[in-house]
Amino acid sequence: MTTPALPAFFDMTCTQKGEHFSPDFYLYLDQQFQVLNATVTIYGVTVPTFTAAQVATFPINIARGTIWYNSTLDKLQFQGAAAVQTITST
Repeated sequence: MTTPALPAFFDMTCTQKGEHFSPDFYLYLDQQFQVLNATVTIYGVTVPTFTAAQVATFPINIARGTIWYNSTLDKLQFQGAAAVQTITST
């Protein structure tokens, strides 16, 4: 399962006369809600899932703190300061 991308921000009028949201802004908010609703639930946050082969193709400059589930290892991983770190239990 991959995490859907949030809609790109675009220049739009956010309010109409009378301080109501514009139709474009309603659409933007709806798209944003749908994406977030797919990844954030009352039970927690669903992180993206990748295989070890997919993780190996990540760019070198991936942002520190990026977290994902490695389905090959059945473990959470994150990008540390210098390398990918695996979260293990004791």
